[in-house]
Amino acid sequence: MGDIDKAITQHHKALQFDPGYYLSHVYLGNIYQKQGNFEQAEREYMSALAIKTDDSVVSSYLGDAY
Repeated sequence: MGDIDKAITQHHKALQFDPGYYLSHVYLGNIYQKQGNFEQAEREYMSALAIKTDDSVVSSYLGDAY
């Protein structure tokens, strides 16, 4: 398992423990976006924004994912 796969696994574990852990959604969105998986990146960014609605940086990431 590569470092990226480990990071994805760890963030999913963190979200199982605490679904409201905002940063895991952001980091997963970043990973998925870099992999070209824009649909999944969008879902993660939207989840992050549902938790912290005023984050302009994540809003920008979301715009980049489109």
